[in-house]
Amino acid sequence: MAVGNGARSLDPGQVPALQSGPTWDRLEEQIGWYDRESGDGQRWFKRIKLLQLVTAATIPVAALTT
Repeated sequence: MAVGNGARSLDPGQVPALQSGPTWDRLEEQIGWYDRESGDGQRWFKRIKLLQLVTAATIPVAALTT
């Protein structure tokens, strides 16, 4: 079945043959690593953003008390 600019899709029967071997295992390993690391990165981003907001909120309070 042709799709758009000459690219064709795989037959469902071909997919299991592609999902084996060391290359596929390495790909799966890398996808898992990126999933874990992106989750860690998002958590750190949210922590730092919260710290920025708390710090920004304390500046006016500190200015009023001095």
